[in-house]
Amino acid sequence: SSRSARSLIANDEWITQVHSKISDHVVRHLGACPRLQTLDLSKCERISDNGFLYIAGSCHQLRLLDLTDCTGITDRSLNQLAFGCPELDTIILKGCYNVTDLGLRALSTGCRKLETVILRRCRNITDNGVAPLAKCLSKLRSLDLYSC
Repeated sequence: SSRSARSLIANDEWITQVHSKISDHVVRHLGACPRLQTLDLSKCERISDNGFLYIAGSCHQLRLLDLTDCTGITDRSLNQLAFGCPELDTIILKGCYNVTDLGLRALSTGCRKLETVILRRCRNITDNGVAPLAKCLSKLRSLDLYSC
């Protein structure tokens, strides 16, 4: 509903939404929040790369992004994020099993301010994806690889 979308957009500096009925339709509207700095989309399984591209393309001040269990997110979103969100310092990808080494390599080159990377339960990453994070992210302080 557009009413719920407006209420989400009302505070464009901090939005938390963990309701699984959130879909690409609402996420597209979040692209109209250029000052957005924190976004929690954890457990929003209905979000895909198609909707997320609006966030990566417009929310250039994004600093914290939680995509826990967003299983529709793939390397395509991470590639866009790497080029569109240079201020990102925390990314949480717990349970994003469609993320692979290619997405992590993109993050390591485009999101140089990353300090915290949480990859718990990301089954499709290997040493080849983690090594560039360690090599390229000089500000990295926390890396969670539990059950990868």
